[in-house]
Amino acid sequence: MNEELQSTNDELETLNEQQAKRSSELDKVNLFLEGILGSLGVGVVVLDHEQRVQVWNGSATDLWGLRPEEVEGQHFLGLDIGFPVERLKEPIRNAMSDGAEGSEQVVESITRRGKKVDCLVRTLPLRASDRDIYGVLILMSPKGGLLAGG
Repeated sequence: MNEELQSTNDELETLNEQQAKRSSELDKVNLFLEGILGSLGVGVVVLDHEQRVQVWNGSATDLWGLRPEEVEGQHFLGLDIGFPVERLKEPIRNAMSDGAEGSEQVVESITRRGKKVDCLVRTLPLRASDRDIYGVLILMSPKGGLLAGG
């Protein structure tokens, strides 16, 4: 009985070590992705199939004034951010459909500081490596900014 318990304990220790290693690796990947998204200089929003916010980067916070913890899990079209989110209803739906290529439009918005801005918005399907669409990527930048190439 003691040998069985010791064997089980050894297995659990090994599993705990593997889980700790994977957790550390996942933390590194998350920091890496946060660094990339934060360095882009454009608002990045990722939506799931239910159009709920999964990712909201620092540039989106700078533009619209809401922090990630305030919007993640919320339905995008229900957000009150100074940006007419209803204008993206059709582009989001199109990005979720098969064969979607994405779209681009300029949307008049009001930043969190109350400044009117023409915002260039790209709505793209978020594809897995197997080409299945599992969400929508929305990139937002004041017109003339990074998305516009200058």
